[in-house]
Amino acid sequence: MGQKEHVSDAVYKLIQDGGVENLEDKLKTNFKAGITGLDVELRKSAFGSNIKPLPKTHTLFDLILECFEDTMLRILVGAALVSTIVGMINDGPAHGWTEGASIFFAICLITSVTAGNNYAKEKQFQKLQAREKESQTIPVIRN
Repeated sequence: MGQKEHVSDAVYKLIQDGGVENLEDKLKTNFKAGITGLDVELRKSAFGSNIKPLPKTHTLFDLILECFEDTMLRILVGAALVSTIVGMINDGPAHGWTEGASIFFAICLITSVTAGNNYAKEKQFQKLQAREKESQTIPVIRN
């Protein structure tokens, strides 16, 4: 059994290419001293700042639309539509719409409560992420 069977292809290629010292040269860094001042600015301009972006914020409208991805809610919308049509055919337009309208009202109530709760959770999560991002420190060795 050779050495290649015990390590991943990337590690094997690194060993073949000269090991860790060669990696240090390719990255143009020093594993003990780190990256120096001017080199940091050059790397920032070439690769961008190393800042983790906050997750995408969902709007209230996005959360309302997300509620309608639920199969049960879609079935309720279909039942409300059918109930309205059948009620208007059987009882006439004056009274036939009431049963379907009550189902539509329930759908609006369920959707608004669910989306409102999700929106409040989203805002709390954003505050928590922002607070964590501010307090996060990472040790860096320079020179």
